[in-house]
Amino acid sequence: MTKQLSRRTFIKSAAIGSVAILGYDPLLRSWITAAQAQSPTFKSAPKLDGILLLDDASRKAIAVDRGNLFHRVPVAVLKPGSVQDVVKMVKYANQHSLKIVMRGQGHSRHGQSQAEAGIVIDSSTLNAIQPPTSYSVDAGPGASWGDVAKTTLARNLTPPVFADTMTLTVGGTLSVGGLGNTSQHFGAQVDNATELDVVTGDGRLVTCSPQRESELFNMVIAGLGQCGIIVRARIRLIPAPSNVVLHNLVYDDLEAYIADQKQVAIEGRFDHQYGTAGRKRNGPWSFTMQLGKFYTPPDEPNLAPLMAGLRFRSQAEPVRRTYAGSTLVASPVRFSGSPMKKSPFRCGCFGVSRPMTLRHSRRCWRATAPCCNR
Repeated sequence: MTKQLSRRTFIKSAAIGSVAILGYDPLLRSWITAAQAQSPTFKSAPKLDGILLLDDASRKAIAVDRGNLFHRVPVAVLKPGSVQDVVKMVKYANQHSLKIVMRGQGHSRHGQSQAEAGIVIDSSTLNAIQPPTSYSVDAGPGASWGDVAKTTLARNLTPPVFADTMTLTVGGTLSVGGLGNTSQHFGAQVDNATELDVVTGDGRLVTCSPQRESELFNMVIAGLGQCGIIVRARIRLIPAPSNVVLHNLVYDDLEAYIADQKQVAIEGRFDHQYGTAGRKRNGPWSFTMQLGKFYTPPDEPNLAPLMAGLRFRSQAEPVRRTYAGSTLVASPVRFSGSPMKKSPFRCGCFGVSRPMTLRHSRRCWRATAPCCNR
C-alpha cells in the first residue's frame, strides 16, 4: 500500500522544498507527489505505438500556452504513434479518473489545453494528410492548416475557410470554431467539416457526420474538447481561385468602421474580408478593413463600385497576388504605409478546448467539464 502523505508532513516538506506536489486526491485523502504520480500510476499503462513521456522536462515543456498565465503540469505526455494509442490512453484515463486533453499548438489563453496531474496528448505526431479527392481531404488532428493548403492547392483545390494563423492545427480549430477571411460566405471551418473520427469518453473510436451518429458529430464539432477527441477530419474542398486583389481601407471612426464591416458582410460585396484595430504609442486608435476580390486574369475586378457608400478616411493602393502564392493563405497582407505595422494578436477561432474528466457509462461520449474543478 502506498504510504499517504499527511498534512503535517506535507507542510513540513513543502517548507524545505523537498517534495514536488502535483495535487490532492480526495478519494485517498492525500497529497500527490511527483514520485507517486509517475512511478506507480503508469506501471499498468497499455503497450503503445508511440511514446509516453514521464520526465520532468517533457511535462513542464507542455504545461504552457499562448496566455502564459497557467502552468498546469501533467503526469504524462503522450506522443501517439497511431489513433489506437489515443483510444488506449483515453480508456486508461477513464479507468484511473485522470483528466486528458489533446493539445495542438497551445493557442489557448487560460490553460484550457493543459491537464494538471492528468495526461496531455501531443497531436503533432498525428499529422498525416491523405491525397485529396475532388470534393474533400482527410487530415489528422495535428496537421497544420498550412500543410493542408499545400496539399490541396497542388490539385487547384482549397478548403473554403482558412484561419488567419496557418500554423493552427485541424483538430484545434475544429474543436472551437475557426473563423477566417471568407467566413462571411462559407461560415466557420467547423461548417465545412463533413466527417470526423472521434475517440469518445469511454474510449470508443466512432466515425460520425451530419448523417451518421449526428448527435455525437454535433456535440464534438466546436465542442471545446469536452465531448470527444478528434483524430481525423474530412474537410470540404472547392476550386481554388486563381488571383486576388486586396485593398486596405483605414478608419478613424469606430462606429463607421463597425457599420461598414457589417454592411459589407451582409451584402457579400467582397470575397475576402478582414479587420484590425491598433494605435501608435499615445496616439489615437485607427481601424483597418481589408477587402479582397478573387479573379482570373485578365478580367481584374473593378473595386470602386464595390466601395460605394463606405465611410473610410483613407485607402492604400490595391495589392495583386496569386491565391496560392500570396500571404492570403498564411496571414493578412500588410500594406506599405499602413498605420498598423503591428496588429494585436488574433487567432482564427472562437475559443479553446479544455481537458476532459472522463465519466464511464454504456453509451457515454460525454465528459464532465473541469472548469468547476480548477
